Amino acid sequence: MTGQSSGALETARLRLRPYREGDLAQIRDLLCDERTTQHYPRPFSAADAELWLQRAIDAHAADGGGLHVIELLDDDSYVGHCGPMWQEVDGRVFLEIGWMVLPDLWGRGYAPEAAARWHDVLPERFGVEYTASIIGPDNVQSARVAAKRGLVREPATTFRNVEVELWSRHFDDAPPLVLRDATTRDVQGIAFAHVRSWQFAYRDLLPATLLDGLDVARRAARRISFLAGGDDHLPGSHCLVATRGEAVLGFADVGPSRDPGAAGDTWEIYAVYVRPDQLGCGVGAELLRYSASRARSHGAVRMTLWALAGNTRAARAYERAGWQLDGAAKRATIGRDAAPTLVEELRWARDLAS
Repeated sequence: MTGQSSGALETARLRLRPYREGDLAQIRDLLCDERTTQHYPRPFSAADAELWLQRAIDAHAADGGGLHVIELLDDDSYVGHCGPMWQEVDGRVFLEIGWMVLPDLWGRGYAPEAAARWHDVLPERFGVEYTASIIGPDNVQSARVAAKRGLVREPATTFRNVEVELWSRHFDDAPPLVLRDATTRDVQGIAFAHVRSWQFAYRDLLPATLLDGLDVARRAARRISFLAGGDDHLPGSHCLVATRGEAVLGFADVGPSRDPGAAGDTWEIYAVYVRPDQLGCGVGAELLRYSASRARSHGAVRMTLWALAGNTRAARAYERAGWQLDGAAKRATIGRDAAPTLVEELRWARDLAS
């Protein structure tokens, strides 16, 4: 899973719970106050508040994250919000802990208290080893909160065409990487990794309408069918996952080759995907290694995989892991969740004796 066990969190004074449809008035009061949004490019409207609310609800449904309501334990009164949100800055994807507190409640330590609670659970629930907060250079109050939480200021950069500072933290106590067979408890995390990896890796290769139409809930339902031996199941296949704590960081589906005329001792990686924030962190390489080991244990001497032509990042990863193009190519139609798209795929292969 990817943070899916997260319900309400508590501190000595606060409760952090997911946003609900009935919270529109509260988030409107927060976002439509000019003091709250003084460091944003423009003021927020009531329509913006409604959009923020829906995004928070959708984010929690997808991976257990998203902005959460901050409320006082004593009387359930609304304080603001705080929570993990996926961001991309300079090509790097990471979970940001964002926060915002009603202006009349500033100076009481609610923001650092809420952020600290989220930092406590990020490595276990989301499997991350790094987090950062995006803060405007003039936002002294938020910078002060970040410093209190032990975040370190990185060089200035831009985010959505606005100059910002990244305040970051590395988690030295993150859980170890574990590779194992998937269970039904992993389906949401697998689906999240699948959708987000497509949207990140294929945005220059596939139509935006196809990628925007991908849905985590539909992918999760299909994965349940795959694991249970339903219509999506491939005979003799295995679903392998890379996890850290409660979170699925990536997965691989492997089994006997589906290629016509393939020898019985040839296995295939049907799919291998890694969450975008884990690219370059060795998770993909470990999944390739684990997949080859599983194939060997079933007597395979050769392994193949089909990859989208033009995916240069994946090609470099396969080459580093000892895979080579074997000259085979095919045209395929992809996009069951949205408009079907014709693509070219190239076949990679490796000798399992090496």
